[in-house]
Amino acid sequence: MNITNAVNNLIIRAYEEAKLNKDEYITPEHLLYAAMFNREVINTVVKCGGKVEELKTLLKQYINENVNKVEDLEAQESYGFKQIIFMASIQAESSGRDTISVDHLISVIFELKDSYALFYLIGQGITKRDFLYNFCHEEQE
Repeated sequence: MNITNAVNNLIIRAYEEAKLNKDEYITPEHLLYAAMFNREVINTVVKCGGKVEELKTLLKQYINENVNKVEDLEAQESYGFKQIIFMASIQAESSGRDTISVDHLISVIFELKDSYALFYLIGQGITKRDFLYNFCHEEQE
């Protein structure tokens, strides 16, 4: 399964953020935080009535307070992070695509019921349906 450049950039940014923060794990919250720097995601969050800077602050605070810190070790992918990539590949394949795109990743985050990434999206009043509709519409503009 391939990934788009945008997905690659999100994953790299999530890894870099974890490394900079000396986090033991890369989590779904790291991935959503990284997505808050993607122009299409930012525009979609705003269209859905969300506040990007508030989301960034909440996610960063969660990561700082809840992800263990380690010295001189490479951050490992958490189960939730791996689950996002795996489920996104299944979504892409089910829709007849051979490439994972950003909308697949965000769609899967909406399925992670025990995730603070989902909790913060819902707290912004953003639903999966509205996000995906606005994201797909954003891509066409």
